[in-house]
Amino acid sequence: ITGSGSSTELTYLGSYNGLKEDMVEWDNANGGLLGLAASTASGQPGEAPGGFKVQGVEFAPGSSTEAYLTFRAPLETPGEGPEHRNLALVIPVTNFSSLVTDGNPGTAIHATFGTPLEWNMGGLTIRQIRKNEQGEYLIIASTANSSDTIYQLWGWDGEPEDEPVLLNASIPLAAEGVWDAITSTPEPIANGSTAELLQDDSKSYWYGVAAKDAEKGLTVGLQKQIGRLVSVAIPAPGTPAAPHLSQGASPNKGQFTLRWKPAGTLRARFTLQHKD
Repeated sequence: ITGSGSSTELTYLGSYNGLKEDMVEWDNANGGLLGLAASTASGQPGEAPGGFKVQGVEFAPGSSTEAYLTFRAPLETPGEGPEHRNLALVIPVTNFSSLVTDGNPGTAIHATFGTPLEWNMGGLTIRQIRKNEQGEYLIIASTANSSDTIYQLWGWDGEPEDEPVLLNASIPLAAEGVWDAITSTPEPIANGSTAELLQDDSKSYWYGVAAKDAEKGLTVGLQKQIGRLVSVAIPAPGTPAAPHLSQGASPNKGQFTLRWKPAGTLRARFTLQHKD
């Protein structure tokens, strides 16, 4: 991407068509714990807790090679009952940038994956994720299916060991469409900061049914998606969890590092280091 505004230009670099197949093969090689083979099976609806639909992608903090794929479906873990299909899924692709330049089926390169993240977001899935320059992430969460009964904003500090924090428990429903994109993430994500969200209004009849079938879009000049500004609300820090040993063998001898942060907030993690 070069330029800005009306002078913005996109330069085609390449493509990769085997990402889904690579994910299924990788999951099967690791015991099929995510159930991706069943989720991608023929006839399985994509927008369902047991389906398969990638709806977000964003680079890892400080990286131009590793990216996070976020899923509208499936919810994890596979199975029936209240203890299943209630965790949102994120899969790191560790060689993401090289796929578009070197990898298509028939070439030697294939996608490689890191440890998947499974987040408890109250049974909701991820519709979109966006990172700011400080490595903080803003997330739109909603239902896996198309009921679209609730939308929430979550924040994540980018630490794989941490889960996201609920920011806005409810975003007003969009009468014209559904919330599906984030066009700007605050720097930093703070109380009262503003995020711009964009609707998917592809099924809206803006000028009457006669204008054009909404499923096929409007003619050029009549197409539009509505964006709105949402004020972010970060919860106050709660009682922190107990510090945990992240480096060193024992706090009683030699060098060690303890890390902890206030619970329920995106505020910075604190680190205490000691050396004899």
